[in-house]
Amino acid sequence: MSLIPWKHLYRLVFCKATLVRVLTEIQLERIASEVAWQMTSSDANRGAPRILLAGGTRVRSGSEHVFIKQLEKNFPDMKITVVNISNESAPDGVADLTLPWPFKTSSFDIVISTWVIEHLSEPRRFFFEAYRVLAEGGILVVTAPFIHRLHSSPFDYWRFTDTALMHLAKTAGFRRVKVIRVGGTPFSCVVALLWPFFRIPILGVSLALMAIILDYTLVVVTRLSKKGVELAQSYPLSYMLYALKER
Repeated sequence: MSLIPWKHLYRLVFCKATLVRVLTEIQLERIASEVAWQMTSSDANRGAPRILLAGGTRVRSGSEHVFIKQLEKNFPDMKITVVNISNESAPDGVADLTLPWPFKTSSFDIVISTWVIEHLSEPRRFFFEAYRVLAEGGILVVTAPFIHRLHSSPFDYWRFTDTALMHLAKTAGFRRVKVIRVGGTPFSCVVALLWPFFRIPILGVSLALMAIILDYTLVVVTRLSKKGVELAQSYPLSYMLYALKER
């Protein structure tokens, strides 16, 4: 695990964000910058992108809004539609993402969904519907936990490996698919799992920084000894999927 930028350390200490969430949001910021560059370079005359937050909220508390905030730097007039299974999150529309989505084909340029697909009883439908509602050249961004505690909302059905996410996206029709691992080393994994028990955030941050040092040492030792390299990096906390609907 790489070092955590200062602004994210601040969130860990003062905003009660969990370690796995912050590490995932660091990747979301990075991929948002790539998406913005790709969209501007592929079509200089592109209008405001149409974005669907699938399972999101208007209240800027979800991880998807880290992605949105980064995109706003390039597209301040982008059009955002929020859909959720519950009215409590103040969405633009209520829909079950395991059923046909209430949108026309090719309605959006970006579909983003964070910490949602593990709660869907039929995740295959999600990927097929995301492909359908995306316009040609559209982009799907999804995050999902892997080594993580149970978190029912109202049900927690799945944990997806990178292979499973790749399969789901390609089966739905996406051809250019990238899956990014978040975390992956054992000491950081242990700290992330214990994070809910840290009542004093600065204690958790201190342990996280210590875990980074221990993990780095472990990886170096395994590489030098040429033993256990893959094992030392086989504890992903979550995954982020980026998929492009080719023209």
